[in-house]
Formats: sequence, C-alpha cells, structure tokens
Amino acid sequence: MSRLWVRIFTGMLLSNAIAMVGVVLAYQPRVGDHRERVRARDASVIARVAELALDARDELGVAGATRVLDDARATTGLRVSVADARGNVILGDAEPAVAIAAVESAARDRVGVPLGPPYEFWQGVRVRDGWVAVGEPTQPEDVLGVSPPVMQLLVVALLAMFVSGLLARWTSGPLRTLREASQRLLAGRGEVRVAPGISRWADSEARALAQDFDRMAERIEGLLASRERLLRDVSHELRSPLARLNVALELARERVTDDAQPLLDRIQKESERLDELIGLVLSMAKLDQASQAAESTTFALDRLLIDVCDDAAFEAESVGRRIELISSAPFTIVGDEELLRQAIENVVRNGLRWTPEGTAVEVSLRREKHEDGPATILIEVRDQGPGVPDDALEEIFQPFARVDTARERSAGGVGLGLAITARALALHGGDARAQNVDGGGLRVTLELPLRHEGGGLA
Repeated sequence: MSRLWVRIFTGMLLSNAIAMVGVVLAYQPRVGDHRERVRARDASVIARVAELALDARDELGVAGATRVLDDARATTGLRVSVADARGNVILGDAEPAVAIAAVESAARDRVGVPLGPPYEFWQGVRVRDGWVAVGEPTQPEDVLGVSPPVMQLLVVALLAMFVSGLLARWTSGPLRTLREASQRLLAGRGEVRVAPGISRWADSEARALAQDFDRMAERIEGLLASRERLLRDVSHELRSPLARLNVALELARERVTDDAQPLLDRIQKESERLDELIGLVLSMAKLDQASQAAESTTFALDRLLIDVCDDAAFEAESVGRRIELISSAPFTIVGDEELLRQAIENVVRNGLRWTPEGTAVEVSLRREKHEDGPATILIEVRDQGPGVPDDALEEIFQPFARVDTARERSAGGVGLGLAITARALALHGGDARAQNVDGGGLRVTLELPLRHEGGGLA
C-alpha cells in the first residue's frame, strides 16, 4: 500500500511541478519586457543626472557636481559617473574599464542595453558635447524587476508537497484499511468489518467498496460457520453408525459359525478403513480452513523424527522392510508437534507401502544453505518403489490424487496422507515436494524454514 501512496504522491507532485514550470515559462516574456523598460527608464534617469552634474560643475565646480551625483544616488538608487569620449572618468567613481566599455556602448547607441560581463548592470548613455554618462543601480537585482520569485516558488513547492501528501493519504487510506481487513479475514480473526472505519469524508466509491467488502466478509463468515457445523455433523452422524456397527460385529461373532468369520473380518476391515477415511477427510477439512498452526510448542525435531522412525520400524519388520535413519542433526523448532508428527508419519508410511520387500526406506534430516535466501531444514524420505510419472509429481499432494502407475488404490491408502502433509508444512511456512530418483524410487522432501542459526522456527 505504501507504493500506491508513493505513486499518488509522486503524480500529484509532478503535476504541480509541471504547472509551476508552465507559469514560469509564461511569465518569462513579461520579465524580459519589464527588464527592457526598467533599463530604458534608468538610461533616461542616468542621462538626466549626468546633465545636472555637468551644469553643477560649470557653476559650482567639481564639489557641486559630486553633491548632485550623491543626491541622485540617494534618491534614485543609481550610481552615476561622467566620462569623456576617450573613457576618462571626469565625475564620479566608475572604474576606468567600465567607463571605456560605456563609451564604446554609447557610440553604438545601445541605450538600455547592459555592457555585458562583468559589467552586466552598467549602462553608457551619450550626453552633450561628447560626454558619456556611466550608470549602475546601487542594488543591481532591482534591474531584474519582476523576476520569477524563487522564494515564493519554493514556498509553493513545499505547500504542494504537503497538500499532495494529504491528498495521497486521503486517497490511499481506504485501500490500506481494506487490505488490513483482508489480512485479518484471511487469518480468521473473527468478525471483520470495514465500513464503520471509513471516514465520512472518504470518496463515495471507496465507501461503496467498503460496504461491498463487508457484505462479502459476512457471506464468507457465514459459509465458514456452515462448513464447521457440517464437519461436526458429518463427524457425529458418520462415526456414530460406525461405532454401532462395530458393536454389532462383536455380537455377531459370538453367534455365527466359523465359516462366517472371514466375512465378518472383511466387514470389520472395511469399517476400520471407512473410519480412517472419515478421520482423514475431517483432518484435511480442518487444515484447509486454518490459516496457521493451531498450537505452537518448542520441541526437538530430530527427537520427533527418531520416534516416528522407531514406531514405523515395527510395521516395517512385519512386512519384511526396514526403516533407516541415515543422517540427522539437532534442531529445536517452534510449531505444532502433533501436526508435524502426522505429516512425517504420512510420508514414512507411504514409503513403506511402496518400497519392495527386503528394501529399506531411507530417512534423513539436515540443514541446507541457499545463496539467494535463508537456510532451511530438510527432511528427506526415499523409498525403492516404482516412483510416479514426472508430470504427476505435484498432483500426489492433492486430496484423493491418483496416478496411473503401480501406486493404485488397490495397493492401499486413500489418497489423503500426502495432501495432509503438504497442508501441514504450508501452515508452518514450509513446503513438500517429490522427486523420482535415478535407479528407482521416490524421494519426498519436507522443507521447513530455519529462522536462526542453531535451530529452526517452523
């Protein structure tokens, strides 16, 4: 949102700057015309003062002429001197070089035109008997007349910056409020409403957008509440019949012959499978609804991984397979321990399901450095199974995903384990990905952010 504020502020400031430049350009011809009028007026005054000074010299001597020149400087603001046709200063205190330049300029009848650098403000005007009046304003900047007022323009620029900042804030403020509300809504932080916080001085379109957002937020909250109620109802309505079914199965075992036992075993197996499926569906639904891990505790990730591998090793031995923890490193992290345990178990048990009999599922825990980013924690689980097609490596983390390989539904699983793993990692700021290994097998990598050296923060 700060970028939007900067763009609005910059746009307004540029528009003001362009307007001020336009004013200066339009004003410049007037400045030039005024300068010419001021110089022509000064030339006339300089000539008149020189005439008076020459008359005073004839009547009162040099002292009288000097008084005339001093009085003229006090009253008109012009410093006047008189030079002869060769540039010798007769009256006044002009420098010889200035007097010579003034004589040359007067010889060309350049009345009202400055002598040029470094005598930019001096003028030379011919008077009687070949005398030349040499004059300069005592405050040369006055010659510029109504020049572009730099200080005024600076004040206007600062005022334009201030007003542009206020307008930019006024324009982007409602959008900033909407963004903050969207983040709260995404995080599931209770009821979110925007319209009451929008100023009544805000733009009508912004107020209308805030009202639309409030209606959308109300609708989303209603849908989420309905979904939560549905999950609770599904959990209760489905699991209650399953519980009664299991009770009925136990009673049936006591009353049927041995020939019917295999059928009852099959019913019980499917009942357990259905119960597992319901639990996974509910877990997936809850994870999809969450925006962050429900609980956070500090625990040793390496210890958790060892416990998962030890538990899975009992199942592996019964089917002629092994679990090998080939490498590990100590990491203490903050996160939902049970959720991460389930995520890792899903991957390890998935590897056991597909690795051939007599082979091992290899598990490792290590730290990985990145040149363009912070270091991460990697948990890698590799099986020796058939792998999956390369174009399906991302799909296996989707709910109920199936690929056309030996990993078929008949081989076990309901297609939710890896999806739950991916969602659990995402809630901890991590990621899950899969890769086929040269020589056979699938490697699933679980990545968690490493927030500081010596430990992780999931």
